[in-house]
Parts: sequence; structure tokens; C-alpha cells
Amino acid sequence: MHERSERTGHKNLRIRKRDICIAVAVAVVVVCGATLFFFATGASNEPEIRRIETILTSAEVSIAMDLAGMVRSVEFIIVGEYTGFDTVWNMSSDPKDYVEGRFYSFRVDEVLKGQPIDDVIFVNHHHSRRMEMTESNAVINEHGEIVVAATKTNEISFTYIDLRYIEPEIGPTYILFLQRNRSTLTPYGISTYTYYASIEPFMIKFENDTAFLQSNIVYGGKSNEQTVTIDGTLRTIVVTQSSVRISDTISGMDFDVVKEEITGMVMQGR
Repeated sequence: MHERSERTGHKNLRIRKRDICIAVAVAVVVVCGATLFFFATGASNEPEIRRIETILTSAEVSIAMDLAGMVRSVEFIIVGEYTGFDTVWNMSSDPKDYVEGRFYSFRVDEVLKGQPIDDVIFVNHHHSRRMEMTESNAVINEHGEIVVAATKTNEISFTYIDLRYIEPEIGPTYILFLQRNRSTLTPYGISTYTYYASIEPFMIKFENDTAFLQSNIVYGGKSNEQTVTIDGTLRTIVVTQSSVRISDTISGMDFDVVKEEITGMVMQGR
């Protein structure tokens, strides 16, 4: 699967349908960007298909460790507010795959870094993706090697929410750290530039001029566990698109202070 970044130059994320094996003991399998943990107990002469208790998925995410890293990593830094949800589209270049992006309209009040842009822009947010796999009753040893071939298999699919997705609020002031799409065609045919996040975190929300960093990878942040339904059974998945956790050194800062620091870094070329 290839994600379309609307023909941008940033790295594509790739998840492909693969064979996945269930062990009679705890096993770890690394498959094309996805680390999968299977939990099963006991043993028998004919291993049965085991329920997948937890699936750890991963994808490439560029991490900015602090405000300076956020400033340095992007083409545009803009101040403004979200004005509404616009549309959903499939970011995958393969129609058999589904990677959901969500466009939100954003009113631009000020540009702190980058060329002047339109008063209203469209910002793409990664929302969710569909995973398709094959689980089996093959026996795997502690080295991840198959020691008994599978006699039973089961095709499974599920959709999970991207770890980067935080639904933006309509009304509050935001500072966004973005890249601009080089194409001029939106998913529904309107000729315009669109913008996307190439780093995490990329949003700072302000309430009463106080900063709140928007990210699920900060220490003490939102749990990565999600519940999905597979073949009518509820299962738990743990989305680990980044093994890195960052310290939040931005939340609590005053809007004018954050803006002044960003402006200073941009002027110094940092």
C-alpha cells in the first residue's frame, strides 16, 4: 500500500497484507513495518487458531523533540483557527487499500514562517487505516521461526485510528507547523494548494492565550489502546506508531511568548 501525500515528497507509509502466525507461547513477529504480539497459552498435538489479544502496529513518524525542532522541520508556520470539517478521502494510491485522510478548513490570521498564503486553507489530518492480515495456527519458537507449519488460517481485517489524529476544535486559536502540497488538485477536484503535517507534534492550541501542545506521544498522554471488532469479536490493539515519547515543554506558555520564540528562531534560521 502506498499512501498518497497528494504527490508530495515526504515518505510514504506502507502496510501490506501478510501471513501472520499464532504461537503456542508468547511470540513477536516483525512484518513490513508492523510489530505483532500474539498471546496464547498451553500446548496440544494440533494447535488451534488462537485469538489475537494485542496487535502492535507501527509506521514512520518524524518526531520533533521541542519547539526548535518543530520550527526547523517545516515549511510553514501559521496562526489562525479551524472553521470546519470539509471532506474525507482515501490517501492510498492503491484502491484496494484504505487510508483515511480528513480535510479541515483553516482561516489564516498570520504566517510566521513561509510565503504568504490564502486566507483560508485546507489541512489534511491522518485519521485511520484498514489493516488486512492472515492469522494461522503455525507454531513459532522464541526466535520468531516457524517450527510447525500452519494447518488452519483465517483472514482478518480491521480499521484503527491513527495515533497522530486529534480532532481539531472549531474556534480556538492554533499555531500549525505544516508542509504544502505541490499539487493543486484536491480529492474532489478543486484546484488549490493543500497542507499536511510531516512531523509530530504539529499543533499548538491556545485557550485564554495559554498554550496546549496537541500530541498523543507526550509522556503521560492518551493511551494507545483501541478496541476493534474482528469477525464479530472485540479485540484490543495497541497503536505504537512511534516508540519515542517526548516531554511537553510548550503547554502553559503564553501565546505572545510562543510567538516571539518562533519568530526569533525563524529570523535566526534555526
